[in-house]
Amino acid sequence: MSRFLWFYFGTNGRLARRQWWLGGLVLFVLGLLLAGVELAALGVTMDDLAAALDTGAAGKAVAAAVRRDIDVIGAGDAVLFFLPWVCLSVKRRHDRGRSGADYIVLASLELVLNVVRVVPYIPGVQLPAAFDLDLQPADLAIAAVGLYLLIVLGFRGTVPGANRYGPDPLAA
Repeated sequence: MSRFLWFYFGTNGRLARRQWWLGGLVLFVLGLLLAGVELAALGVTMDDLAAALDTGAAGKAVAAAVRRDIDVIGAGDAVLFFLPWVCLSVKRRHDRGRSGADYIVLASLELVLNVVRVVPYIPGVQLPAAFDLDLQPADLAIAAVGLYLLIVLGFRGTVPGANRYGPDPLAA
């Protein structure tokens, strides 16, 4: 049990690529399953999701309601999975000899954007017109940095030998 807790909730030590990919796959599958259960609990069907992709007037009406549900679920799930993803990725950055602070900043910004998207859906909250932000540029910037980190974390190999973060995970 302590190895599991370290794997998903500890930031000390190092993770090799394979461990990071497998840990991330588990979190990804759990996230998909949880989102599916949450959407089903809200009554969102596959037909609703398909209709949301329709660019006509009917599709736009369905899209607004479905988008609200997806934003709320996405924000909740982002909060739930924040710490395990950060811990996995920080240990992977450690394996490359880096601190992991860049990943923590990126993940925190993404979490804040997910939560900001939900604020307009809170009943009784009146937001000033200035709050109607276009988050697309921020999303694109985070996606670009995220792509870079995916390449570094997922495809660059382990730096051989011990470093200041611990022993080589492949040497064990």
